[in-house]
Amino acid sequence: MIRQCAILFGCLALGELIVFFTGIKLPSSIIGMLLLTLFLKLGWIKLHWVQGTNMYHILFNRYVMMKDLGTISVEMGYSFKQVCRIHGNALKKFEHLYGARYLKCV
Repeated sequence: MIRQCAILFGCLALGELIVFFTGIKLPSSIIGMLLLTLFLKLGWIKLHWVQGTNMYHILFNRYVMMKDLGTISVEMGYSFKQVCRIHGNALKKFEHLYGARYLKCV
């Protein structure tokens, strides 16, 4: 998760720098995501290094921020069905990683 965040924030920071130094009239987040796409295409960043961040985002918003899946889907720009699928996969992954330890605490 730390590597995923570092890569994403690094690309966003590069986007900010490009906008700052060039004055381009594009949002820095768009430039950052274009840079991420370029780095993925060039092979400088591996896809499995950045996959899964949407799982953490959905679980955080659902169980910490107490948002419903419909609101999360609108905020993320995903379809409701896609958010439900990712949410289900995230719960399965959580259970696989922490299930036995979590059940002992309950």
